[in-house]
Amino acid sequence: MQQRPTSQPTKKQILLPMHWLVKDFRAGDHSLFYYCGHGDFERALVPLDFRENGFIRIIDLQDIIASQQIPGVLITIIVD
Repeated sequence: MQQRPTSQPTKKQILLPMHWLVKDFRAGDHSLFYYCGHGDFERALVPLDFRENGFIRIIDLQDIIASQQIPGVLITIIVD
């Protein structure tokens, strides 16, 4: 069985939806980002391609969300 490249949990495939998620926020919106996968003790997510492209730091996710600065938007991030 052949897998689509977009179905792989690479750094790009985790971050692209995050950017898509926040770009159209409006006041009153509620959003959930749920990550179930590998992490490390340095508060980072470990994507499939971490050896080539590095980890995803939690602070980088926070920066993506904060870049929109929309009052009245509730975002919940769950990292399992």
